[in-house]
Amino acid sequence: GSPVYGSDGFMYFDGVDDYLDLGMMNMSEPITLAAWVKPKEFRTWPRVFDFGFPEGGANNNYLLAQSNNGQQLRCYFNIYGGSDVGAARCWVTGEWFHLAVTSDASKMVMYKNGVAIGETKRYGQDLPPATLRRGYVGKSHWKYDDLFKGSMADVRIYDRALNATEMASIVSEAGINASQIEATVFPIVFSMGGSVSEVVSNLTSEVEPASVIAIPV
Repeated sequence: GSPVYGSDGFMYFDGVDDYLDLGMMNMSEPITLAAWVKPKEFRTWPRVFDFGFPEGGANNNYLLAQSNNGQQLRCYFNIYGGSDVGAARCWVTGEWFHLAVTSDASKMVMYKNGVAIGETKRYGQDLPPATLRRGYVGKSHWKYDDLFKGSMADVRIYDRALNATEMASIVSEAGINASQIEATVFPIVFSMGGSVSEVVSNLTSEVEPASVIAIPV
């Protein structure tokens, strides 16, 4: 199934069969992933993003999720088979928060509500070449992981690692703080270079040409 696109500008995922399938995407680093999320409940490894192959094939999935290794409050980003970054006391239910991660050759940084909450140094590691990966929002490539249940809005992908000032700006663009988000109408947006209509209907692109990270194929 597909998420319900509400008149309030949110995407509602029922946790049963709702997710966004972005098709095969030419992914690479540096990268920034960002979204406003409101999980309805704690689940088993629910995804915000997952780009890659079934069961982590080829060891190069990108995933942003709620951790489930006995740490349900932990937010977690991983390039499967490589580096990762996480933050405890991050994932919450029943309220909106902005979750984002940046990754480049020097470091991975995780942000919540525009503030850095986790960092992993990479010490100039070579970045992987661009690779075609299947992209999901709200769904894992591992069959035993749960679908995301709750709401999302303003989902973004950039082809560079945004800095702290830019990340704070994304949050402030809404003109609110996390406690005020319920009163705000979000656009239904999937920010990505290329023709988004070729990937997912009912979403629009509001990203500048310099921020192309994935071209539909």
